[in-house]
Amino acid sequence: LFAVNRKLLGVVPALWAAFLLAVMPGSMFFDVWIKQESLVTIFGLCSMYLFLTRREGLGGLFLALAFLSKALAVFYAAAICVLWLLRDRSIRKIKDLAVALALGVLGSAWWYVLFGNSIKVILGFMAGMDFTEMSSWNNPWYYFLEKMPADVGWVGIGLCGAGVAAAYMLYRGRRDVFVLWPLAFLVPAYFIVSA
Repeated sequence: LFAVNRKLLGVVPALWAAFLLAVMPGSMFFDVWIKQESLVTIFGLCSMYLFLTRREGLGGLFLALAFLSKALAVFYAAAICVLWLLRDRSIRKIKDLAVALALGVLGSAWWYVLFGNSIKVILGFMAGMDFTEMSSWNNPWYYFLEKMPADVGWVGIGLCGAGVAAAYMLYRGRRDVFVLWPLAFLVPAYFIVSA
């Protein structure tokens, strides 16, 4: 997290991001459990950092490891797409994006096809099957908003609002679209998960 933010925003915002992640209640809770969240986070952030440093092939391999850790790595793949769109047009090549995403998908697809139970859910969802028997699909659209105080704490919610305001002010002052990358990653992710 520090390396990605340092590359995009500078040292001070990167230090704050790393500190706030370290003291976030949800992060502290999951750090003591052996769960996939930590793995998908580290592999996903590594893939983003490698993509930023123009090592798309290695970034794609780390994206595959993120996908093998947990299917929510799709949000890191979306972030890589956003980072590619934010690149200067002179260095933006579709081949770079294709290499990273293809290696990510090809390196992990075998697991989901052969062993993954979620492939049936995904294919059923795409076919329009009813998932009312699955409790995770029955939650209202504001389900994750309700969980926010427990996941990130009230201080985290206030800092999130301050971060949105700061990103907007930085963008207005510098007209640098890279300051908006956290919003470009989190807002679509929230709407996709909540839909």
